Amino acid sequence: MTEPICDPPSDYARVAPREPPAPDPLAVAVGNASLLGAGYLILRRRALFWAAAVVTASLLWLTYRTAETWCELLVVLWWAAVVGHS
Repeated sequence: MTEPICDPPSDYARVAPREPPAPDPLAVAVGNASLLGAGYLILRRRALFWAAAVVTASLLWLTYRTAETWCELLVVLWWAAVVGHS
């Protein structure tokens, strides 16, 4: 009869899952500065991406339709808020 040489422990072949690296803050800020919400995608925040996309599209459409200064200021304030939030 042959005896087993050595049984490895039950967790021998398991590899700990890798955590994703922390996103670069500058890349997130630049992504959001584009008003496309790309910074939120880098942060893996899809709900914020879609919310930012809807608000940005609405503000740009409002500015296009009315072409008034207050709309342009609103777009600039939205841009600053999105960049600051990232």
